[in-house]
Amino acid sequence: LDLTGEWQVSESCNVTASSATGKIKWQKKRVHVPWWRKKREVSYCLRRTFYMPKQWQRKNRFLTINCDSVCYYSQFFLNGERIGEHIGGGVPFSLKLGDNLKFGEENEIIIWVTNDIPKDKAVSNGAWGMIVSISGRVVIESVPDLHIENVFVKTSYRHNQLEIDVTVVN
Repeated sequence: LDLTGEWQVSESCNVTASSATGKIKWQKKRVHVPWWRKKREVSYCLRRTFYMPKQWQRKNRFLTINCDSVCYYSQFFLNGERIGEHIGGGVPFSLKLGDNLKFGEENEIIIWVTNDIPKDKAVSNGAWGMIVSISGRVVIESVPDLHIENVFVKTSYRHNQLEIDVTVVN
């Protein structure tokens, strides 16, 4: 399920530990292009509603939201409940969608994104700290309970060897 494209955007939202709240004024905007901000902390809420077909509810599977890049610090909310966070820019990542996903109904996802990084989560971010946006695709994907989560390949020409580390999750 591809969510790339037009989202509703607002600078007038507040984020608590569990939800995005406040009198929110939404504007429609294509959000796959980075917004550069210089020397100013800025936060946005990005909102998208989507219909989740009933046939996506299957045994031995779960759903993830996969993002090519959300810069820089972000929190994700599904139907008002916080489902996770991400720190970084230019790096693809996935979050498991919560149990409050409604099959056969409309759902709401809100991504709160900021370049004002909390001190307990601060890292050296260079230029990424000036970007606040979604870059690239945002998709919801069905994943089997038993799946490969990560593959790391290490080569050595000198020793004529190939080493592969695979992380399998169930």
